[in-house]
Amino acid sequence: MAPLSREQILQYIKKLETKVKQYQVVLKKRDLEIHSLKTELTKITGRDAEEIVASEAVKETTKQTSAAQDALTQQALQKVKAKTKPLEERSDTFVKKVAPGTDQKIKDAAKAKKTDDFAAAALEAASDSAPEPEKPAEEKEEVKAAPEVFTSSVNFEAGQFLSAVLEGEEEADEIKGLLERLETCEPDQRRAIFTSLTGIYWRMVASFGKRLARESLSWEKRLFMRYGMLDDKLMSDRQEVWERLYLDKSRPEDSGVYFIDEWLEEISRGNIKYSEIDEMSLDGRKPDPNARGEVAIGYELTNVPQMQRMCVGARANQCAILVQDYCAPSRDNPVVNRAWMKDAMKSVLSCDYIMFDRKYKGEEKVVQPFFIVQPGYGQRAGCWEPWSPGKKGTTGPRICICAFPPRNSMKTLLMGIADYRWEWAKADAMHYWLSEGLTGKWLALFSRKEQRKDLKQIFADNYQLWVLFESRRIPKMEKRHREFFYTNCPFNDEVKQRLKGGGVFARMIELEDAKKKRDEEEAKEIERMKAEREARKAKRAAGAG
Repeated sequence: MAPLSREQILQYIKKLETKVKQYQVVLKKRDLEIHSLKTELTKITGRDAEEIVASEAVKETTKQTSAAQDALTQQALQKVKAKTKPLEERSDTFVKKVAPGTDQKIKDAAKAKKTDDFAAAALEAASDSAPEPEKPAEEKEEVKAAPEVFTSSVNFEAGQFLSAVLEGEEEADEIKGLLERLETCEPDQRRAIFTSLTGIYWRMVASFGKRLARESLSWEKRLFMRYGMLDDKLMSDRQEVWERLYLDKSRPEDSGVYFIDEWLEEISRGNIKYSEIDEMSLDGRKPDPNARGEVAIGYELTNVPQMQRMCVGARANQCAILVQDYCAPSRDNPVVNRAWMKDAMKSVLSCDYIMFDRKYKGEEKVVQPFFIVQPGYGQRAGCWEPWSPGKKGTTGPRICICAFPPRNSMKTLLMGIADYRWEWAKADAMHYWLSEGLTGKWLALFSRKEQRKDLKQIFADNYQLWVLFESRRIPKMEKRHREFFYTNCPFNDEVKQRLKGGGVFARMIELEDAKKKRDEEEAKEIERMKAEREARKAKRAAGAG
């Protein structure tokens, strides 16, 4: 094996140090938990918790020692009996098994609880003389290697990221004080501290946002704006999530997906128009329609917290700081980023390929949607505006979604798209929305009594069923709802081809194909008749000449 280079040795040392730090954090948490439980035990019993634990440990170790000795005796008896049997009559399972992990538990109890010398000696003797019997071939299980502890490739020193976020900020002492309280507080007090940190977060976002127009923020401050990343200790057990977010330096380009800092930058440059704002938030003044830079960002900053609250809801988790208490990405609820949004929208568009079609001044075009990713743990998503202010027919919707949905990211996205479909149809039909367009057709499906329900929510629920189940030939919807979505939110040709083989869509696809064929034949017949008419005109003109 070739000798290691200096860089390889340093890298290996850093990895070991990182592992040690992770283990130290876990041990510190366990020590605090044990201390808290012992204090509670002392309050309940009125006796010293150490004495109670020690006495219980002696009882337990004595019991375990006796069990181990019984097992040894039984094993010896079985061996004696086996000698008197012919070889072919011996059983592969003649050794009585000791309970799994008994020896190790005895050792750990002896070391942790400091039992007397006699008990410790008995334990050592029992463990040395009682090897675990070998399993028969048919019962042997494959030994799986323990999962390797995650080793970060971003080797931060303790508090380095936090210092980079708070550098030069007046809220630094306030945040550090709250983080110190978080390390020693009771579990039921953590939520209140997170709420306090969230209030400070929005103050700092307002400060950072205005500075984007005139200076370049550090990467750590931008990550604080995007995800609420404050201190890597708050994600000590999910460092792989932290590192993935830190290393993702992709740009919006033509994806239409923006984080808060990127969104404010585009508004500052004038590439995107700031959202509509209430004049009451400007003390009755009208906003400058041509505003750019810090003024335009100031307008939009009145909307950004409301966008996040729309995704979270009035009574849900308002925390905007990235903490492992709430952030637990999985297969069903991955982190919402540009890569995931690209794949998710490709799937949704296959089930509703006309959602971004516009017809404006006699021209048809496909508009680009904007997705604004918010910090936090909102299960909702919604359409903030169905188009950019002043550009109804040529710009796409603004859909807000949180970066860490707590349950199902795809359902959250579909909720936002369904909200956009409804709001766009309603705004496009204006005061005729009860009888025309997508909303009018949907309302027409329900009786007068049924219209007392929340028909918009029913539409959103059915939209999720349409994309997640009906597109895979899993019937979940009523017949009338299925026919409505088939006409107004149609599948693309690829999905229809998949559904042709049978099921509830076979008849609808057959009728649609027959109608297309009739339309094509009618168009050909009309062209033929026009050609004959032109030929007769030309013939008459030639005869007259």
